[in-house]
Amino acid sequence: PVDLVIVSLILVFISSAMVEQTLALFSQRKVVFIVSDHSEAISQTILDSMKQSATFLKGMGAFSKREKNVLMTVVNNIQLKKLEEITFTHDPQALFIVENTFTVLGSSFSKRKIY
Repeated sequence: PVDLVIVSLILVFISSAMVEQTLALFSQRKVVFIVSDHSEAISQTILDSMKQSATFLKGMGAFSKREKNVLMTVVNNIQLKKLEEITFTHDPQALFIVENTFTVLGSSFSKRKIY
């Protein structure tokens, strides 16, 4: 019957969406941007205590017109709270921006697949 086919297609669609969401939870990473006057000290603590690398991006305050280093790093969900603690221990006034990302290739993350 047509009703059974339609319900089966809906069930397959919902099941595949749920499996995809579940698998994405295990490979999800966070890109973190930290804007702070103490970014050098924060980066050194990240390197020492988390054994995690970071990158400085040049930024300029729109209001103050002062140049600042914006610290960018990629962490997993478990490391995120430790990074937050390190950041606000060094600078309670820091700006801590977190974005979800799913594809991180290179360095200590996933290797690029060659087809």
